[in-house]
Amino acid sequence: ILSGFVVPDGDEGELLSFAVQAQDSGSSDLLSYHWDFGDGSSSTGSNTAQHIFSDDGSYELVLTVSDEDGGVAIATAIVTIANLAPSIASLSVPSVGSEGSLLSLSASASDVAADTVSYHWNFGDGSQPQVGNPMAYAWPDQGSYIVTLTVLDDDGGSAQLSATVEVANEPPQIDALVLPSSDLAEGSLLLFSAAASDPGEDQLTFSWDFGDGSALLSGASVQHRFIDEGSFQISLSVSDGDGGTVQQSGSLSIANRPPEIQALTGNSAGLEAQSLSWSAQVVDSGSADSLSGSWDFGDGSAPVAGMSASHSYLDQGTYTLSFTASDNDGGVSSQSLIVSIANEGPSITSLTVPGGNEGELLQFAASAVDPGGDPLSFSWDFGDGSAVQQGAGVQHAFQDDGTYTVTLT
Repeated sequence: ILSGFVVPDGDEGELLSFAVQAQDSGSSDLLSYHWDFGDGSSSTGSNTAQHIFSDDGSYELVLTVSDEDGGVAIATAIVTIANLAPSIASLSVPSVGSEGSLLSLSASASDVAADTVSYHWNFGDGSQPQVGNPMAYAWPDQGSYIVTLTVLDDDGGSAQLSATVEVANEPPQIDALVLPSSDLAEGSLLLFSAAASDPGEDQLTFSWDFGDGSALLSGASVQHRFIDEGSFQISLSVSDGDGGTVQQSGSLSIANRPPEIQALTGNSAGLEAQSLSWSAQVVDSGSADSLSGSWDFGDGSAPVAGMSASHSYLDQGTYTLSFTASDNDGGVSSQSLIVSIANEGPSITSLTVPGGNEGELLQFAASAVDPGGDPLSFSWDFGDGSAVQQGAGVQHAFQDDGTYTVTLT
């Protein structure tokens, strides 16, 4: 007869004590006890037993009591074993770090031998939790983050522990700075480009200073036109928006470009002593340059300065008119025009033809001018069949009375 059956519930890994009272009508019979704990283990001996269940669950305990004459009594009971949560013994999280740099995290936890534990890390930055131990992680941006470790066993038990890490900003770095290498002259549209990276995931801004007093330009790739020749220091600044900045510079030599004569207009033909006019249209790629012009008329006269000019050629001929444009940096361009000048005949300004008597010696005189200043000759034909006379003033006697036509050439 069995009585006083003591069957406690408990936790996995806990040492539990079991007991029973047994009486046999044959008071001299010896009793034997067999305890089957339902988890694959058993023990024999007295009416008391101790046992540790290694995992949670419901177990059927079967106690068999036998006497030496073959009498048997059996008692059963259900033992409920609860799961125990794991325990975190240590958590190693660096207190400081830098964005983009891997930090090593680790922990140690314990549970009953039958349970398997897993380590779940929440990095406090909105990223997906990761599982493993140890763990390496790089925060993409500066800030103060709470790292939370949750240790789970396979029966749903959990333990949690947190630590704080301060992540500092790291400045970006310039990976490439590309300056133009061709067409390096004032007025040329030049391309500048750069590549930069950030240890974190910061948004980068690019700022270009071309060293010529012009406005700063933004962007990884920009275009710029230098308005004058010179040596310029190009400076690129890259910022990450969190106070991190890096700079890199390079020098560029910009050459002068001579002025361009776009048009040379004016008279290409005229008469000697006629006033002729010309003008030039000139541009310069370097908008900061000052321009000057000079005219050479090709006739030995002094050059004339300016973008327009007037001139009178004193003699007939074909002349090469040359215009030279210069900028204040030594750039020079020239262009020519052929001018054809025709002769202009003289003008008789006065003529003295007297009357008189046959046989009388008369005085004839004349004056004339030439627009080109050419030497003049005077020829007199008295219309009486006499020889032609030369000179500005001559004498002649008509041998007979009459009316005569005197012609001066």
